[in-house]
Amino acid sequence: DVDKVRQVLKNFLANAVKFTEHGTVILSAAPAPAPYSVCLAVRDSGIGIPLAKQGAIFEAFQQADGSTSRRYGGTGLGLTISRQLAGLLGGEIRLVSEPGKGAEFSLLLPAISSEDAIRAAAPAYPVVSAAEEETEPTPLGLQNQHVLLMEPDVRSQLRLSGLLRGWGMHLHLADDLDEAIETLDELDRVDFLLIDALMPDDGACVTIRKLREHLGTATVVVGLIPADRVDARETCLAQGADDFVTMPCDARALSGVLVGHLPQTVE
Repeated sequence: DVDKVRQVLKNFLANAVKFTEHGTVILSAAPAPAPYSVCLAVRDSGIGIPLAKQGAIFEAFQQADGSTSRRYGGTGLGLTISRQLAGLLGGEIRLVSEPGKGAEFSLLLPAISSEDAIRAAAPAYPVVSAAEEETEPTPLGLQNQHVLLMEPDVRSQLRLSGLLRGWGMHLHLADDLDEAIETLDELDRVDFLLIDALMPDDGACVTIRKLREHLGTATVVVGLIPADRVDARETCLAQGADDFVTMPCDARALSGVLVGHLPQTVE
């Protein structure tokens, strides 16, 4: 799946650039040893990671040590999501690194034509595409709207991405607050922000407030709230969200919320 591979490489490159003040960042592709077919790697000449800390950086918002975190910031959700995506693709991520000598993150993937790879990549439960879930026409007014999605659960992210793209929306993804702000600064406009109300950094209700301060009032902020956490609804709204949807949500519920916040002048 091109989108999954692209997101993993984007996360690799973002961390490589972040932790390499001077030197090089190299993206390469090569054949991989069995049982895989191809290896996509990002190698940098940055600060490197001690062996004892290499497992921890795949956990959300972890860093090799406190001084590194203060200087560079944490790794966010990028590597956590990348590892999950690699599993959905039937592959794995490998890391080779030494302190002061840089790091190489590799995504190993099976042959695309392999039936075993396809079975391995299948999620534990089906990810329903927009086309499979809803046969009704695209909701009026959502085409060409720009939406930023912050959803750390990979399967929910894939499902929502399929819906939003299927409606003709321009989709942008961010794993954490820093990446969201960077994305917002690069774009001329963002019409909607969909954000998990229970993100694992400092609670998305706080993240919502910080993003609302950055966004102003032009962007519609919609919190994604698990069905068993109705207590988060009022907090989410109080911190700056315009609305919320209960997760998992169906296409009709989500489109109803989005369309309900469209300017009246949209045709």
